[in-house]
Amino acid sequence: MKRFLLICLIVCSVFVYGFSKENSGEQVQKIGVSLPTQRMERWERDGLYFQELLENAGYSVDLKFAEDDVQTQINQLQTMIEENCRVLVITPVNAYALCEVLETAKEKDIKVISYERLIMNTDAVSYFVTFSNYRTGAIQAEYLIKQLNIKKRSKKKPVYMEFFTGDIRDPNVEDYFNGAMDVLNPYIKKGIIVCRSNQTTIEECEIEEWSREVACFRMLNLIWKYKYSPTKNKLDAVLCSNDSTAAGVTDALFLIDFKPEEFPLITGQDCNILNVKNIIDGTQSMSILKDPLILVSKICEIADEIIKGKNPKVNEKETYDNGAVIVPGYLCDPIYVTKENYKKLLIDTNFYTPEDLQ
Repeated sequence: MKRFLLICLIVCSVFVYGFSKENSGEQVQKIGVSLPTQRMERWERDGLYFQELLENAGYSVDLKFAEDDVQTQINQLQTMIEENCRVLVITPVNAYALCEVLETAKEKDIKVISYERLIMNTDAVSYFVTFSNYRTGAIQAEYLIKQLNIKKRSKKKPVYMEFFTGDIRDPNVEDYFNGAMDVLNPYIKKGIIVCRSNQTTIEECEIEEWSREVACFRMLNLIWKYKYSPTKNKLDAVLCSNDSTAAGVTDALFLIDFKPEEFPLITGQDCNILNVKNIIDGTQSMSILKDPLILVSKICEIADEIIKGKNPKVNEKETYDNGAVIVPGYLCDPIYVTKENYKKLLIDTNFYTPEDLQ
């Protein structure tokens, strides 16, 4: 909380003064925030950040969670539009399902900021704010290459690996997966990395709704079908695109009675509390830290500038083609957390307290 309050003060000092001067005596402007679900720790945390930062800046906030239901999100957005939110911040449940409702937003000159997942096939999206998702996958793959000494291996001594990604309705899945596979494919083609299941496409590795339970079930099937064990058919690594899928893989290994020291390397993303505990315990190897407060702070800044009639600054103007327009973007770089550096990156920065991770 110390870190959160400190950054609140820093961020608010940038634009609250301007807001209070320019809008003194005027009607409070409303900003709508639509997030996919409250059931995942990271989205609940992000919602808290949005609420605090925007309210501290003097805005009214309509925060809604769609609980992974497309129609619920559409209905919530319709209500936000009818209530004249000046800006909509949206992480879509289904990136391809919001064209019609956002056309209504465009007609009312309501600006849309796509957060973390790019909304597709509509010109109603004004900005996209995210971490580099391609780099996220690449960093996970580079970590495995380094830890398994893959560059010095040969076909005679291969590494055995399986792959898990997320829900293909999420356009980030392609970036995560391609980022990782572009790094790993040269070694797969040479036979240095072997996937016994031969499931190496996004569709084959998909985990619907990023579900921990679905990931666990798929991992159990792989273990049973390909006879993975600590002593016979060894599994060296499981590349998981995020922490919920990593938790499902970990669950499956525990069910088959793998001991922590027998676990393969497992990647993740989001640094959820459970997964950081697993990293500390040695049952997950790493997780990508994409500090949501950095993104949320940037979105609050952009929303504030939009409402004040300014042109927000972006650092990416060519990459994000949503099928209708090139969406201006703001990209931040992720880093990864391991057992060796989690105290420095998570405890010392007050991202978590020591008590959170007990």
